[in-house]
Amino acid sequence: MPGFVTCGPNEALVVSGCCLVNPTIVPGGRVFVWPFIQRAQKLTLNTMTLTIESPKVYTQQGVPISVTGIAQLFFELSILLFVTPSFSVLF
Repeated sequence: MPGFVTCGPNEALVVSGCCLVNPTIVPGGRVFVWPFIQRAQKLTLNTMTLTIESPKVYTQQGVPISVTGIAQLFFELSILLFVTPSFSVLF
């Protein structure tokens, strides 16, 4: 069916475009998107892991050290309400 967009339970749809003041968030479901007028983007709600490495960084005393940082990111729907206004700029 043209116009209907679906996403899995671990995803959220962000619908933006004409006739919407603020983008609409649909977590795990489906929504009708007017073709060529609106746009739907999928956003994963899975936990993401970021690994940041800094090999051979020198301290002020000239001692070489290696630093590894690991962060796990999780998106809640309340946080997405603050992020979604930027989706309408991308359209």
